[in-house]
Amino acid sequence: MPQREEESLPTDFPSLSVNVSDFQNWDVPHLVKPNSLLLSKVWWWNALTKVPEPRLAVTLIIRSPMANFDPLSRLCSLIFSYLVRDSLTYLTQHAMKSGISVQFFSKTVGLQIEVSGFSDKIPLLIDQILSSVLDNSTTNEVNDETLQIMYLQLQQDIFVGSARNSNPLGQARRTVAQLFSDRTWVKADLQSVHDVLTTNNFLRWKARYFDRVQLEWFFSGNVGPSEAFEIASETEQKFIEAGVRPILFPQSLSISREILLTQGMTFVLVFVRDYHKICSCKLVRKRMVVHDTIGDTT
Repeated sequence: MPQREEESLPTDFPSLSVNVSDFQNWDVPHLVKPNSLLLSKVWWWNALTKVPEPRLAVTLIIRSPMANFDPLSRLCSLIFSYLVRDSLTYLTQHAMKSGISVQFFSKTVGLQIEVSGFSDKIPLLIDQILSSVLDNSTTNEVNDETLQIMYLQLQQDIFVGSARNSNPLGQARRTVAQLFSDRTWVKADLQSVHDVLTTNNFLRWKARYFDRVQLEWFFSGNVGPSEAFEIASETEQKFIEAGVRPILFPQSLSISREILLTQGMTFVLVFVRDYHKICSCKLVRKRMVVHDTIGDTT
């Protein structure tokens, strides 16, 4: 973690030299060196082929079967994302002042980290974030009282619902997410395991979460495929040194269901919410890419 704010300030503003003809067929993200890393899958797509800018967007998903294995696992996964966010506040605030945005999300497949901004210090920032996650500094002070505070915060954000999530569009988004998930735990499921949310159970869950993982990267912007692969490779080495092993079976991960629509076919989902007397419509547009590996979805 940087000791001075100046350490996180970008000092170099390189622009990636892009030959548009080299990427004319790269209209979708591509895997970089498939199957060459033990834990990682690296997707790369340069959307800035015409006007290169010294900016980069990186998304990392730390996939684990324990992210959504059962209601307690899901509850621990949600709370873990809160702990990571709160423990790294000092780091992310300095990054924000330096023009870099950092966000943490708890997905059904695992912890998702999004970093975007000036590309100069992003690799260093990613290294600092993941070092903190792996060395247990994000959970060193965890106790029963801390978990209950996080649970109360979770109640406000998820169970009660903010204005963003309680409006019809927010409800539609959650319903779509539930339809596409192979394992879904509703509010009642998570509340039912509140009594067993103890420090021992949480730390036991965390150890199992980081026992076997898959790291999925998405790079877009001012970084070439080789640089993206290098960042992922160096990060993977940190995980391996920490004793993390690869996932044995892709089917153990929580995956999204697929709906196959033939050309010209329309699928309409109709549902009624009694507590909302107005209507909402959400347009879902997905571009599907077929892979021959079971469990892979794009």
